Amino acid sequence: MSEEITKKDYVIPEITQEEIDEMISHIDAAKVIFKKYAVTLSPAERQRLVSSRVRNIGFIQASYLSAESHQNMLPAYIPISKYKNDKDYFERKHSLLSAVNGFAQEISDSLIISSDIVYHDSLAYYNTVKEAEKQHISGAETEFNKLKTYFARDKVKSSEPTVKKLERDFRSLLHGTKEGSIAVKKTIPKIEHTKIKIEDSVH
Repeated sequence: MSEEITKKDYVIPEITQEEIDEMISHIDAAKVIFKKYAVTLSPAERQRLVSSRVRNIGFIQASYLSAESHQNMLPAYIPISKYKNDKDYFERKHSLLSAVNGFAQEISDSLIISSDIVYHDSLAYYNTVKEAEKQHISGAETEFNKLKTYFARDKVKSSEPTVKKLERDFRSLLHGTKEGSIAVKKTIPKIEHTKIKIEDSVH
């Protein structure tokens, strides 16, 4: 039977800055070791090269085991020694990435918990500032105006009228309850696709 997780289940030991610094120094040391093997791929290269997906890994492992038993069928330019080295290089890097990804996931999960806790701390403070602003407490208005911008959601207004508005305005024109016009302009540029612009000036 699953139980709902409450905030009290999120009690975790507090990490110190010294521990963070120590781990970062170890990570930096690992980056120095790996630097001579590191490469930077462009998006196009990433898309072109074969990735280390689970299915690809399974194929690599099965293919190598088959080649070990049937070396007579290997291409002449791929001796079994090269094949083994290529597979070993891949598996070593994959094991390193798996360890790093697992560590990163643990950090991410812990970070989410800490983020949730401190966000609610901040939200509680914001609500008290909001109440203080209503009561005209000195300095509260300035602080409230600074913080409330993080909750503002500006809607981007489209230049094109919505379908609902067009239907409403079209019915108004038909029944004579409004005056104006709805114009549809079609343009065909030399390179781009056909563009249709709708101008709604019903009022």
